[in-house]
Amino acid sequence: MENIVPFYVEEFAIEKFYSVEYVPVREKVNRQSLFVLGTNSTGKSTTFDAIIYSIFGNDFVDRPINIAHTKIILSNGGESVEITRKYNAEPKIIISPYGEEIRGSDQVYKKICEILKIPEKIPDATRLIDAFRVPQKDEDSLIMKYKNKLEPIILSFLNSSDFNKKIEVLEHKEEELQKRLKSQNIEKSEIINSIEELTLMKKKNQNFYTEVGEFIEQFESGELKNTIKALKNNENARERIRELVSLKTKKSQELFENGTRISRMREYYNKELMEVVNETLSVLICPVCGDKLNLHNIEIRKKRLLCPCCGNEQYDGEIYKILKKEISYANETFEEFLKKDEELKTEIEFIKNEIDIISSEKLKVNVNSVIIRVLENTSEEKIEEEYQKLKVDMEKYECFVNDSMNNIAQLKHKLEKIEKDIESTLENIDTTLTLKSTTNDEKNSTVLKSFNKRLNTIFGKLIYPLPYKLCLESGCLLLNTGNSIKDCSDKYALALSDKKLVDIALWHSILSVNRENKITNINFGLIDDVFENIDNNEISRKENLFSVLGSLNKESQIIMFSINKNINENLQFEEIKLKVHQTTLNNW
Repeated sequence: MENIVPFYVEEFAIEKFYSVEYVPVREKVNRQSLFVLGTNSTGKSTTFDAIIYSIFGNDFVDRPINIAHTKIILSNGGESVEITRKYNAEPKIIISPYGEEIRGSDQVYKKICEILKIPEKIPDATRLIDAFRVPQKDEDSLIMKYKNKLEPIILSFLNSSDFNKKIEVLEHKEEELQKRLKSQNIEKSEIINSIEELTLMKKKNQNFYTEVGEFIEQFESGELKNTIKALKNNENARERIRELVSLKTKKSQELFENGTRISRMREYYNKELMEVVNETLSVLICPVCGDKLNLHNIEIRKKRLLCPCCGNEQYDGEIYKILKKEISYANETFEEFLKKDEELKTEIEFIKNEIDIISSEKLKVNVNSVIIRVLENTSEEKIEEEYQKLKVDMEKYECFVNDSMNNIAQLKHKLEKIEKDIESTLENIDTTLTLKSTTNDEKNSTVLKSFNKRLNTIFGKLIYPLPYKLCLESGCLLLNTGNSIKDCSDKYALALSDKKLVDIALWHSILSVNRENKITNINFGLIDDVFENIDNNEISRKENLFSVLGSLNKESQIIMFSINKNINENLQFEEIKLKVHQTTLNNW
């Protein structure tokens, strides 16, 4: 339902609403303005609320609804929307001529928001819909209800194509910068992980090859013979060192495995789900074009329950469940693994110190794990053969260490560069946001100035011949009488007649700008018994109001409720008279 013209009320039937004494009202309005006549206790305000309820539901009326059965048809001439609501039953919507039928509170509400172009969030939508009605009670009016928060409501109806284009360009730039920042952060994370993996692999064998180096040094210097002799002459020390070497090997392996787990958990620890999803899927490459996966699309596809990679198929979200579980596990256990890492390092250091003490105090020679293993598992005739093998291994390890150090150095250089790029991107984002905020402020100032002009044109016609002026300032609507400036939201600042004319001027202005700017697809408004509070002395305020409403009637549909039949003699709206419930008549 793209580019549809605004909707009017076509027909409504309020069978039951709020009270058992409510008399049903059924009317075919045919998109014309309607005058609802009713004496006291006939349910004018109840019907006023019932029409709002019949379209939007419970959240949009300020009364508890325990009884309800309503149907309303909205139409724009080509399409119609029939909404049926019953208390304790699922609402239903039928869209013609398509024959589309939708049931369920959430589904119906979302469809109404889509058709009428109103926000889905209830508080935002309520504020918007409140602007289309002028209730009877002063405290329920838009000005009183929102007091110093009028400005954002009014701004939601205002527009400026010139400023919008500028803001759109800035928003696009911000979006591109955010995408770049996301990619840069992922690249940074990948570099850090690569550095950690290389460092871990280097550390894994570092202690072993340090001890290999000591063995080679002893063999080449001839000191190994003294070590062999010392071990043969001190069996107790040899046995204890053998136990310690075995324990040290076991603890070193545990340390490596624990470090591997820590490195893996860093990819999930203290991170948001979508951050991990992006990092996980960022490595995927399209087999056709060779491009990386568009990370922005992943977030959109997740919201729509589509495959994160292709976006074509419905997806049950298994990868999100798996990654969420990994994040949860990392957050729960990461600190424990860090603690275990420190404990293992302490234990290994303690074992190493004991070996050193035995070596220096009892054996008077330097003994380590490699020397013990070689001497335990190799005959004296084959020690030289083992020396040659370990020397080749040592040379390979030294090459590996050199390569790792070079790779780590290159990665650190890349890390420095990407961190500078991230800093630059953040500065660009900050500059763009500042410019967008400034442009938005300029836009708001311009459109509010234009709105104030429109508001005062309408209010001037209503208040004529008095030279009163209205001004929206800091979210408040102020009335300048020439002698004083009064806050319209102050309950006692304005006479009730003045206050009602201000309400109508604001309501009229919003209806007009909404229609012109095509903000929502609503082109009708409701007024409840406002004439009863309008003075008709020398300034002929009622005649002014007739004239203004008559002019508005040519552009928008008005549904008016009143106790005074004479009012419609001037307006000439379609008319319906509310009936009194029989119980009420009997009480009279």
